Amino acid sequence: MEFAESHYYRHNARILIFLGQWPYQSSMWNRIRQFFIHLTIFSVISVQMIKMFVSWGNVDIMIECFTPVGVQVTAVIKSINLMINQSKIRSITDHMQADWATLKDENELTILRKFAEEGRKMSVAYAFFLFGSLVIYLLVPLIPSILNVVLPLNDSRQRAYLYETEYFVDREAYFWWIVLHTYIGTILTICTVVSVDAMFATYVQHACGLLAIVSDNLEKTAGSINWAKFDPDVPLEEDEFYEQLKTCVRNHQEVTKLAILIESCFSSAALFQMVLDMVLVSVSLLQLLTKLGQYDQMYRIIQFNFAQLFHLFFNMWPGQKLINESTIFSEAVYYSGWHGFSFRCRSLIKIIMMATARPLTISAFKFYELSMENFGAMLQTSLSYFTVLASLR
Repeated sequence: MEFAESHYYRHNARILIFLGQWPYQSSMWNRIRQFFIHLTIFSVISVQMIKMFVSWGNVDIMIECFTPVGVQVTAVIKSINLMINQSKIRSITDHMQADWATLKDENELTILRKFAEEGRKMSVAYAFFLFGSLVIYLLVPLIPSILNVVLPLNDSRQRAYLYETEYFVDREAYFWWIVLHTYIGTILTICTVVSVDAMFATYVQHACGLLAIVSDNLEKTAGSINWAKFDPDVPLEEDEFYEQLKTCVRNHQEVTKLAILIESCFSSAALFQMVLDMVLVSVSLLQLLTKLGQYDQMYRIIQFNFAQLFHLFFNMWPGQKLINESTIFSEAVYYSGWHGFSFRCRSLIKIIMMATARPLTISAFKFYELSMENFGAMLQTSLSYFTVLASLR
């Protein structure tokens, strides 16, 4: 199956190709696209950082600059992380294509399709939510300019900007150039975040599908035990389950290696991202507190908070899925009726039991597991930070 043209993966592949992050693109075109995208995002970060330094001491302006800068820095970290791990990303993609090509059993393909479709739907929902939030985020500042044309007043309404910036030019004279620059930078930021997160979820979802296939095969093997003819000392040539269990062991080892490879690609960026996410949620809540009564600004900030929470949830969800499937496989091993296998088959079951003693997980640089439990803990921590910041303001 051609990964980039597959029904399950083509949307992810196209946006990655646009951003120059697709592992099978020409390296020259990759570098050119990445250079201009990073240059654009960094230029937007720069004008906001300048505004922060120029307005040092003005807490409201500093907070307003910090939230978009945090998202843009997150996008840059994600993008650079992909560039650094491009060879690993290609290895994972090769692994996925090889799995689709080698699997022949229709039941196994059905399981893999189920997980791939679930990953596709979740990625599409994530993209729609973030891009929908982006549209709202971009449109609200343009409302005064639109109303000046559609419903003009004697005095023009005051123009609004996407966020605070400093270009050292007349802002009114260069209004549309500033809007164009900040909007392009923001769109590229969200495109980067969506593409990397969707890729991560797709990879983990594939590993979950492979794990579900191993679980299903193990359950089928255990379900075919003939207790009437049970013989723990059956000769090797008559042991019908030995090769099947060996295959289960090998396949589980392959899934474990794949999960470790995925973690090695994304764990470093995940740590920075989680720290930034907690700070961003806290600071944006504080920003909401400062904008009470300014309903247009409040609406944008509330929408930003929902998008940030969904972003955090989406990054935790794949890790929880892997834990769930790993736990299901562990239960399948323990309830496999191992006492109905031969002694040599029991040795293989022991190997699997030892391997499943701890569920497969994706961690943030070995410090923090990506799971729903830790998602709740991060929200609690963010609210605690917000309480502290609000009391100090």
